[in-house]
Amino acid sequence: MNAARNPFPGPEERRIVKRGTSAIQARGKISNLGKLIDNNIPEMMDKKISKRHSFKNFILFFKLILPLSWLLLLTGCAKGPFPVAGPGGGAARYLAFTLTVNRAGVIDRSGIGYYAILFNSRNEPIDVTIDDPNTSTYTDKIIFNGVNFLWYHRQENVPPPGYTWFPAGSVNNNGSVSSDGRSLIIKFNINDSSTLLAQYLQSSNFTVHVVTLDNQGRPLDTIGPTLDNSIQYTMKVNKLTGYITGDPIYPNDNENDYVTRPDLPADYPYKNFDIVTFQITTQ
Repeated sequence: MNAARNPFPGPEERRIVKRGTSAIQARGKISNLGKLIDNNIPEMMDKKISKRHSFKNFILFFKLILPLSWLLLLTGCAKGPFPVAGPGGGAARYLAFTLTVNRAGVIDRSGIGYYAILFNSRNEPIDVTIDDPNTSTYTDKIIFNGVNFLWYHRQENVPPPGYTWFPAGSVNNNGSVSSDGRSLIIKFNINDSSTLLAQYLQSSNFTVHVVTLDNQGRPLDTIGPTLDNSIQYTMKVNKLTGYITGDPIYPNDNENDYVTRPDLPADYPYKNFDIVTFQITTQ
């Protein structure tokens, strides 16, 4: 007969039983793990395939949308190109000043004379013949010296008394000469608060005048029949609408009505400084 199994095994027997139980449990875990892998391999493969298809679809979408985006940027929508916004907000809208000289002349770039657009920020009349900052009737001016467009502001001296023409900065980015060489064009985006126009002419309404000068600063021509009555031809302007009123013959001036100076060379190109039109428009 087999000996009865001891219900309270000794230490050695306990180790044998424990090892046997651990082995059985391990084999069970391995078997379960194998089943788990067998059951999940198809699902894992499906996920990989799905991810691969998703990635391919993303690449295809990117290839299609990128050329379309570039096409929209280059051509604009059906209504036209996208408007350019200024730092002050809103689509770009320009206030333009256009000075045109005699048909027999061109805008001079040699430095023997200047072109000046004069402003009064207080909307007051302008006399083009007085350039002394202490008595001047204009508060700001743009000078084109043949090379650069420069803005000057009438600034009170510190300490007082007196005033000085302060060089506020270049406006070369705003100025140009027309392709035919006869016109100066200066444009400011009125929705851009960073321009010198916005900084120094803060009111919507102001006055404007125009004059040409020799390189000694003496006037040669302006709007109106003579230099002496230039104040009567002061132009009133609104930033949003351009020219309002003031000049009886706007935008024209008589041709060949410039002033000659006896000390200038006999071949001085006066026609280059003979204003025939001056327009103030919005674009």
